Amino acid sequence: MGDIRGELVFRFQKDLGGLLGLLFIVYAAVLYPLLGYMLGHTYPHAPMFGVASCPTTIFTLGLLLWAEPRVPTALLVIPLLWTLIGSTAVVVLGVTEDFGLFVAGVLGTANLVVRQRSFTAMRPHDSV
Repeated sequence: MGDIRGELVFRFQKDLGGLLGLLFIVYAAVLYPLLGYMLGHTYPHAPMFGVASCPTTIFTLGLLLWAEPRVPTALLVIPLLWTLIGSTAVVVLGVTEDFGLFVAGVLGTANLVVRQRSFTAMRPHDSV
């Protein structure tokens, strides 16, 4: 299991993870509320970034994709679980904009797991 002590830096990289992270952040903070408004979810009933868990989870996944040097796989448990639970709002509550949560959860988690494995494979093994 990875060690989360130490400094975690968030920065945009011109790679797949960086672009996905940017897309998720923009979707959560700007497009999610605009799409919700166009679909009839108006204030105060609209799920908004920073208050509602679904857009906040999308934003969090975007930030995790920008994290350096790496994000421990164990840190993905909560966003991934919420992706599975929160995505049901598309069907149960008719919150169509939450389809983006499912997409962000699947693509973001897959990218982070692949990146974690690449980092582990490239890291020199400690001799004991």
